[in-house]
Amino acid sequence: MLKFFFKKSHLDFMKGWITEEVTGSLPPRDNEDEDMLGVLLGKEGEAFDRLLDSLVEDEEAMAE
Repeated sequence: MLKFFFKKSHLDFMKGWITEEVTGSLPPRDNEDEDMLGVLLGKEGEAFDRLLDSLVEDEEAMAE
């Protein structure tokens, strides 16, 4: 009987890795037309420009 049990239960290396599919719909988004990257970076990419400026200043400070 034990032999039969072990014969039927084989190793499954993928057990627990598979995620279950969510049923139902996603919550509605109010701002589907809004540019999320634009919101993150600010007007005309100001945040990106500030980041580049600070990197240049740090590089110049390290060179001195």
